[in-house]
Amino acid sequence: MTFFDCIYLNVSKFYSKANNEKFSGFYGLFILALAQFFNIFSLVICVGAVLHEKFPMPKWSVVVAELLLVFMNGIRYYHTEPDTLQKAWQGFTDKKRKIWSTMMIIYIFGSVAIGLFLAAYFSNKR
Repeated sequence: MTFFDCIYLNVSKFYSKANNEKFSGFYGLFILALAQFFNIFSLVICVGAVLHEKFPMPKWSVVVAELLLVFMNGIRYYHTEPDTLQKAWQGFTDKKRKIWSTMMIIYIFGSVAIGLFLAAYFSNKR
């Protein structure tokens, strides 16, 4: 079980419980893809800053990149049963689950915060 599997599973379970519905992986796919997108976006901005180059990114490319990541993660999790992921998650010790849960929260919010900060900071510089 990878770190991204844990994010997908736990976010999907959280939103399924919040909406009182059966396990739905859409929210997990969307949040996972969003965090991955912000990581890629941050890397592009940092590389551009190091090279003193602004990469042309049309506004629609953000939506296309997010949908592409959702699609790619969807292919990955389409053939994976939620029960398989749940059994792997339950196989972790309580301490490891608590540590991974904390890391997931830091990863998701940190990715978004850093991506937005870099976008705002470097957009004002140019």
